[in-house]
Amino acid sequence: MGVQLYDVPDGPGLMLGHSGGIEGFTSVVAYVPADDVYIAVSFNERNVAAEAGLWALLRAVRAYRVLR
Repeated sequence: MGVQLYDVPDGPGLMLGHSGGIEGFTSVVAYVPADDVYIAVSFNERNVAAEAGLWALLRAVRAYRVLR
């Protein structure tokens, strides 16, 4: 119960946040310093990792910023 430091070299990189879930839900909230962005994800499906949703959203943000 607290803030976690994640380092995912082949993914988002360094993140500061917390993940978890309750019966039927998974969630994660993280700050990604390299992108200066906060992302929060929640799924109402226990078999889907919220981190996968976070990574998908971050890839979309990065792609959008490249296009600008």
